[in-house]
Amino acid sequence: MSGDDSRSRAQTDAHAVSDAAYKVEASESAGETKMRPGTRAPTADELAGFEWWDGLSRAERRYWLELVDEHGDASVAKAWAEYKRRRDAGELAG
Repeated sequence: MSGDDSRSRAQTDAHAVSDAAYKVEASESAGETKMRPGTRAPTADELAGFEWWDGLSRAERRYWLELVDEHGDASVAKAWAEYKRRRDAGELAG
């Protein structure tokens, strides 16, 4: 395969990926949800975590991330797990 053929194939592949991404974005904006290849649907617990996180203020997000940051490895998943641990232990006010 010549260099020109390799470039042409790479450009064709890039356009196909770009077109597929555009179609996913377009369908999502139209209210349709389609899973991208190699992904799975979120679990009920993950969806609850998304809702919890979305409902927090910036200050609350900062609080939870700082709380779970041990070695620069804070994450929303760790914050959600800590929130649930404290909630289930009755450590949260209100």
